[in-house]
Amino acid sequence: TLDFIDILLAIVAIVDFVLSTVIFFNRRENRSSKFFAIAAYSATAWVLSMFFFRIISNLEILIVPTKLLYVAGILIAHNLLLFSYRFLNEDEDAISRRVSVVTTTFTIGAIILIIFSETVIKSVSYIGTSKFVLFGSLYIPYSTLMISYFVLAYSNFFKRFFASIRTKNIITTRQLSYVIIGTGLSVLVDLICDIILLMGIGDW
Repeated sequence: TLDFIDILLAIVAIVDFVLSTVIFFNRRENRSSKFFAIAAYSATAWVLSMFFFRIISNLEILIVPTKLLYVAGILIAHNLLLFSYRFLNEDEDAISRRVSVVTTTFTIGAIILIIFSETVIKSVSYIGTSKFVLFGSLYIPYSTLMISYFVLAYSNFFKRFFASIRTKNIITTRQLSYVIIGTGLSVLVDLICDIILLMGIGDW
């Protein structure tokens, strides 16, 4: 039986998917939007994974949405970082190219480890009626990588935000305000609930 939170997650997933699709098909107007669209699709995948995590009781099946939660998480952080380098700067410079190559390599490596090993996500079990995620030895490096992506991304956003204030570029200031506030609140909640508070055995 679905409870209120399950229904809410399903609704959020649908809304996220629709908005992500709108961004994706309007990306020709702003090429950097493709990274934001991928991050938004990844957020949709995260919400769907959480939905299935909550409703599935079979532990052998439950490991699938559990791992997908953390795959989606690193994809959100990675693409938001790439978006922060390309936002308002359509021409890819040497720095953004190097960042893209290095972070993409780390991200692919993290995804492979999550899916095909127990080094990040070891298992899921029940303690009483609560679901617990037992993390592997590389969970803290994974968490550190994700947090680093977010820190770099918002550093870029704030640098451009304060620069736009100094140059009195009102349109850019407003755009960056929407990006920082719109993504920042959800990222902060996700990091606190999904990463920082789960540096060991996670209680779901």
